[in-house]
Formats: sequence, structure tokens, C-alpha cells
Amino acid sequence: MKTWETATQSIRDQIDEIEQPYRDKVKNLAIDRFPEDIQAIARKPPTERTPADEPIVYLVQRQIQAEYDRLNNAIKAADKDRLVELRRQLKTHDKLKPKPLPTAMGATDQGAIAPPTVLPKRPDEAIEPGFPTILQESAAEISRDAVATTAPTTGRRTTLAMWLTDPANPLSTRVITNRIWQSHFGRGLAENTSDFGKLGKPPTHPRLLDWMTATFVENGWSL
Repeated sequence: MKTWETATQSIRDQIDEIEQPYRDKVKNLAIDRFPEDIQAIARKPPTERTPADEPIVYLVQRQIQAEYDRLNNAIKAADKDRLVELRRQLKTHDKLKPKPLPTAMGATDQGAIAPPTVLPKRPDEAIEPGFPTILQESAAEISRDAVATTAPTTGRRTTLAMWLTDPANPLSTRVITNRIWQSHFGRGLAENTSDFGKLGKPPTHPRLLDWMTATFVENGWSL
């Protein structure tokens, strides 16, 4: 890719020089179609956006991209002729381009600070993250120590994953071993395998379930 970029730098700079004024114009026209509060968010520098701003910016950007896709219609004839020639020159270097890399879908947080979570009927009371109070009454301790310091994430998913796989967690390990027993014998030690807790029936042999769970953890969660 570096070879192609070096060989085409001058051509691409000329294309950008012609297109940029038109891009700026149609971008502003696209943003101006939105209400004023949305316009203000769309024009924020990326470093000043909140996580709640990002979905709004994404939707505005889709409208802007639609205008970019029609950019050729806004370009004057003289500039259009010049662009046709420059793009022809650019295409002669296609043989220098490597094959496109494979793509994959992914998801991440939109920043290190999560937007507040509220109930519709109590919008002024933010709900803090926590674990099921039947197992742990204290609030979740969200630590970013296990997350790369440069990662734009709250650390909440990592905290949940660590809690779920904590050997001291009384729920997840017992659910797994109970389901393993069910797969072998048709019925779990606790019959309600999908309703494991106070609402379900207690295990018929709790000490056996505890022993299997401890052995499961000691063997590295190996199935």
C-alpha cells in the first residue's frame, strides 16, 4: 500500500484540492437540514463528544455521506473535466495496490465514560452498575486496570466477564456443572436448569454439586 500511496500522492492531492471546497459545501448543507441542537452536536470536535453524542453523529454522517455520493452533481464543468483526467491517471496505478484486507464486524464502547442509565419514570435518578443483589449487595467495582489504558471503553464488560468467571462466584460455575449433569443424566441436580436460584427447586444433592463445581474450577474450567 505504501508503494501505491507514494506513487499517487501528487495525483490524490490534486483531486483533494478540487473536491474539498465542494465537500465542505455539501457537508454543511446536510448538517443544516437537522434541528439546531443536532447541528451543534454534529459540529463538535471529536475530542469534545460524549458517548451519547456518538450515535447522533453517526446518523448525521450517513446523511453527509449520501451527499458525498452525489458530489459529482455539484462540481462545475471545468473542475469535472480536470477530475476525469486525474482519476484516469490514478487508475493507471491500480496494479500497485495490494488486495483488500478481510473485514470483520466488531463492537466497542464509545468512550471511557458511560452515559447515565435511568428508568423512564425516574429520569433524574441514575442507576449505577451492579451485580444481582441476591448474590452480592454491593455495587459493582468497575476497574479499568485490566483494560488497555488507551482503549475507549468503560471497563464494564471486562468487569462482568471477570465476575462471571471468578471461581468464588456461586452462580455461574454451579449453573455450568448442573447443565453438564443434565446432559449426561437427563435431569440436573437442580431441576430448573434455566431458573437457577430462589425461584427454582433446590438441588437434590447440594454437596455433590458443590464438589463438582470446585473440581470444575480447579481443573481450569475444562469441559
